[in-house]
Amino acid sequence: MTRTIAWVLALVSTLAVIGDTLIVSAYGSLWSSETLGLHGWPFVDLAGFGCSVLGAVIVMTYRRHLIGWLLTVVGVTTSVSLVLESYSHWVIDEAGPGSRSAGEVSATVSLALGGPFALTVLGLVFLTVPDGQVLSRRWRPVAWASCLGYALSLVGLLLTPPRQIVSRADATTGVSAAQVLSSVGILLIAAALLVAVASMVVRLRRSQGEARQQLRWVVTAAIFVGLALVTILSAQSVTGRQSPVTSIPLYLSYVALIGSVAISVLRFRLYDLDIIISRGVALACATAFVTGAYVAAVVSVGDRLDGEAESFGLSLVITTIVALAFQPLRHWIMRLADRLAYGRRAQPYDALAELIRRAGESPAPHELLPAVAEAAGLAGSALEATVRLDLPDGASRTASWSPRQTRHGQTDHWLETSIADRAGEVGAIRVRLPAGRNLRRQEERLLSDIADQAAVAFRNVRLEVTLGEHVQQLYRQTEELKASRGRLIRASDSERRRLEVAIADEVLSRLHALRSALAATRDAGPDPEQVGGFVTDATTALESLRDLTKGLHPTLLTRSGLAPALASYVSRDGGASTLTIDPAVSAARWPDRVEAAAYFCCTRAIADGGAASVTLTVEPGDLLRIELVRADLGAEVHQSMVDRVEALRGTLEDAPDGVVIRLPREAEVSAVPVR
Repeated sequence: MTRTIAWVLALVSTLAVIGDTLIVSAYGSLWSSETLGLHGWPFVDLAGFGCSVLGAVIVMTYRRHLIGWLLTVVGVTTSVSLVLESYSHWVIDEAGPGSRSAGEVSATVSLALGGPFALTVLGLVFLTVPDGQVLSRRWRPVAWASCLGYALSLVGLLLTPPRQIVSRADATTGVSAAQVLSSVGILLIAAALLVAVASMVVRLRRSQGEARQQLRWVVTAAIFVGLALVTILSAQSVTGRQSPVTSIPLYLSYVALIGSVAISVLRFRLYDLDIIISRGVALACATAFVTGAYVAAVVSVGDRLDGEAESFGLSLVITTIVALAFQPLRHWIMRLADRLAYGRRAQPYDALAELIRRAGESPAPHELLPAVAEAAGLAGSALEATVRLDLPDGASRTASWSPRQTRHGQTDHWLETSIADRAGEVGAIRVRLPAGRNLRRQEERLLSDIADQAAVAFRNVRLEVTLGEHVQQLYRQTEELKASRGRLIRASDSERRRLEVAIADEVLSRLHALRSALAATRDAGPDPEQVGGFVTDATTALESLRDLTKGLHPTLLTRSGLAPALASYVSRDGGASTLTIDPAVSAARWPDRVEAAAYFCCTRAIADGGAASVTLTVEPGDLLRIELVRADLGAEVHQSMVDRVEALRGTLEDAPDGVVIRLPREAEVSAVPVR
């Protein structure tokens, strides 16, 4: 309802301006010195119209904002005062339509709503701009003084006879009470207005950053209004009448004041009216396009069809064609409206729209992060922007954006916005701002929107990175499995060849010789000495076979366990190695695969690495610890031991004086060695 009232008042102001223009043109020239200098057309008309429209736009966003209502009221009263003034002049001086009493009433109402009232309201605007509040309580008497001055001038006006108001030649001699009241009231209004301008200067000195930029234009125009008011009052006190030379500066300063408020709104986001202005411009552009296209189509088709284009069906067809033609231009018109309303500040919205589009395409991190940084930097009008993406493995990726020719100041400060979704934080946005400047509310909303969009995209990137890491891990494990299988095949082939060669050299050669000797003594029969030699050869072949089977899975290991099997092996080694086994190792049997792996590692270390000492203990966590001292393992033996240990989820560590192996009791056989 309040918004409707504001726009109705703006419409009344518009109609009053149109009516004033028509009435003035009816009885005189629009460009005469009297019209320009005394009546104030078109300067005061433009100012009144601009005030009412600008106030209505502010009320659209803030329904109870004092500044919006003050501008609306002063705009409509100024416009109505002008049209009543021109009407009274037309009726009384130019014999226009209407009675003299109607002209006198119009003149009285025009003076009541004219200059004194406008200056009173402007004083209140100066006291409360931009937030609708005075600086402090001590400034409130200024507002009361301004209202008191208007009340005195209004009482003086009501005490003045109507004929004396409209008559320019019946000025009475002496000073009446009405004149005194009016003069005191106007002087009090002017003084309050000048003090209100001073309050704006004080407010400007105390403001910083964006608020200072907003007030600078308004304060400059307000100072000109004050100076023009002092000039016109001084001239009237000397000459006793109003002249165009002194009036036009006041009218121009009035127009400049409204223009400065408009600049503060458009350029520096005073009252955050960007979206309303943008959509208004878009509506105006769309209306102009549709109207122009429709008229052009009707005229063109009408000329070709000899006046038959006025049919309803043809109009409907033309309307449909224009609507279809407008659709491709809609995006361009919206961008144009944003540019006109926001200027360079349209870039954040474009960047946000581009970010949303690119986020829907699931871009790679090196493409997504710079886009988010650019959108954040433009949204906050920042000197620099950085974006951080937190990855699941604890690492992070960053990207930065900064406009060209940016200088780094020592007093610049950073502001951070978290990027999070329901699952938690996934990154952050940091913007660097100049000293003394903070984010505006609209910039904070933009950054929040960017962070929300980035959170979804970042979560997808994290999932992609995690999936990629799993793929890489599977690839590495596959390669390790292939390498492990290759090593096992090579080790198996090497072991078979070694056994084959060793058996042929050490065992089969002796057995062949023994067989030949036995065949030679078959007929005569062996003597005792030959039998002893045969026994020695057979024993030597057996010992050689036992030596060749070192490291293979012995029956004793399966039957008696790890400790007896290792003790038997070390005893056959001839005392080259020492074996120390903690009683806790023999307290209970270990799983077969653990005992087999431990036996293999120990025997290979003794046989191939020449280990001087083998120690078996049990560590907390039920871990079998095997320490091999001074074991000189070759690369192939070392790798085979690593494969066996890691297959059981164990560890093999190289110590300064040997190797330390740890095997868990509850080991699970791993198909792929884990590194």
